[in-house]
Amino acid sequence: MEKFGGIDVADANAGYLDQWARIGETDPESWWHSWEVNVRAAYHVIRFCVPHLITSAKTGTGNGSTGGHLILLSSVGAQLLSPTASDYQTSKHAINRLCEFVNLDHGTDGIKCFAIHPGGVATELGQNMPEETHAYLTDSPDLAAGFVVWLASGRADWAKGRYLSANWDVEELTSRKDEIIKDDLLVNRLRTKA
Repeated sequence: MEKFGGIDVADANAGYLDQWARIGETDPESWWHSWEVNVRAAYHVIRFCVPHLITSAKTGTGNGSTGGHLILLSSVGAQLLSPTASDYQTSKHAINRLCEFVNLDHGTDGIKCFAIHPGGVATELGQNMPEETHAYLTDSPDLAAGFVVWLASGRADWAKGRYLSANWDVEELTSRKDEIIKDDLLVNRLRTKA
C-alpha cells in the first residue's frame, strides 16, 4: 500500500445469488454461502481497510476530498420481502446494518460508509433471479460506477451511514439533505406512531 500511497476509497463488491427457493426447500450449504460471500466478505473488506481509510481521512490524501470512503454493495432486495429470496435479501439487509455500524464505530475517525444499490444490471448473478424479474435488469454498470465516483468526491459525505441507490437523481437526493438528516431517513429503524 505504501507504494501506491494508501487507500482513499474501498468498495466491498463481492456478491452471490443462487437459484431462488422457498426457505424450507433451500440447500443449506448454498443458503449459508450467500451469507459467507455477501456479508463475511464485506466484513473482511471493512475490517482490513478501515485502518488505511482512517489514515487517508486524517491526512487528506484523497484527490480533492478527505478520503476515507467505504462503499458496500447492497441491493434494492434488502428493502424487499420476496418469496424464495431469503438468503440474498436477508444478507443484503445485513449489509445495510453493517454500513450503519461502520458509521457508528468509525464516523468520528473520518470514515464515510455507504450501502448502495448499484441498479438493476443484467449480470450473471442477476440472471439467477426468477425470469419475471429480468425485465428490471435494464441499468448499465456505468450507473453504479458514476454514483460511486460521486460518493467518493465528498459531495455526499452528509449521507454517510445510509442506504442509497445509484438509480436516484443526485441533485434531488441532495435537495432533500435536511429532511433526510432531520428525520434520520434511509436507515434501518423500527418506527412507531407517537
